[in-house]
Amino acid sequence: MARHDNMKHMKFTLIILTILLIVASGCDDTSLLPDPHTGSTGLAVSFHQNSPPDEVDAGRSFKIIVDASNEGASGTTGAKVSLINIVDDEIVVEGSKSKTISLYGRSFFVSAGQKGSLVWTARAAKLDADTPSKIGASVEYTYQTNATTAVCIDPMRDTDTAVESNDRKSCEMPQQMSLGDQGGPVAVQDLELDIDQESEEVIFTLTISNVGGGEIIGGASGTAINQVKASEVTLGGVRISCDSNLVWLDNGQGTLRCYGRYTSKTAYTTSLFIKLDYAYRQLIESKEVTIRKYRAG
Repeated sequence: MARHDNMKHMKFTLIILTILLIVASGCDDTSLLPDPHTGSTGLAVSFHQNSPPDEVDAGRSFKIIVDASNEGASGTTGAKVSLINIVDDEIVVEGSKSKTISLYGRSFFVSAGQKGSLVWTARAAKLDADTPSKIGASVEYTYQTNATTAVCIDPMRDTDTAVESNDRKSCEMPQQMSLGDQGGPVAVQDLELDIDQESEEVIFTLTISNVGGGEIIGGASGTAINQVKASEVTLGGVRISCDSNLVWLDNGQGTLRCYGRYTSKTAYTTSLFIKLDYAYRQLIESKEVTIRKYRAG
C-alpha cells in the first residue's frame, strides 16, 4: 500500500513540475515582446477604406467610418473623435458629430495596442448641381508618457581630474544624454546633468518635446494649451523636487529643472523616472466628397 501511495505521489509531483515548466516557458516568451516605450505616436486615426465615398448621389445616405488604433504605451479612456469641416447645408450627419472610444495601449505583455472603429450615418443634401464637399475628423485624448533611464551619478565629476582616480570609477557621468522617444506624442528627449557639491544635489534639466505632429491642448490634470504636467519624477525610486510641475512648450519644446540628493560620495548608477500627463489633439486630413446633383424621379 505504501508503495502504491509513493507512486501516486511521484506522478502528482511530475504533473506539478510539468505545469511549472509550461508556466515558466510562457513567462520567458513575454520577455521577448518589444519595449512598448518606443515610438512617437499615441492614438492613430484614419478614415476607413472607401469611407466616406469619393462620390455620393444627392439625397442619398452613406456611412462615415473612422478607424482608431492606440499605438503608444498608455491606455486612454473617453477619447473624443469628431467630424469636422462639414458644411451642414451640403452634408447632414445623424446625431452628434462626436463619439468617444477607449483603447488600451501596448505593454510588455501586449505587443499591439487596441483598435476600434466609429461609424456615422450621413445624408447628402438635394443639390441642383454637382458640388465638391469636405469631411474631416479630429481626435482629442488624454495621454501619459513614462520615461525611464539609467543615469550615472558622480559627485566628484567636475572636481576630480586625476586619471588614476577616474580609472577606479564604476561609471562615467555624462554632461548630456539623449533619451529618444517613449511611446507617446510627447517625449523627454534630452537630459543635462549637473552636480552641486554644496547642497549635495544632482541637477537634471529635462528637454520635453512634442514629437507626435499634433497639438497639446489643455484639460489634463490642470494643464492649459501647450502645457504638460510632470506628475512624478523619481531618482532611485525616491520622489525629487522640480521648479514646477507644469511645463510650457514654446514651439513644441520646453525645459524642466529637477533636483535630487545623491546617496554616495563615489560614482554609482541609479534610475531616473519621469511621468508626464497631457491632453492631445490629432487631425485627419479632410477628404473631398463630390455630391452629384439631384435628379428627380
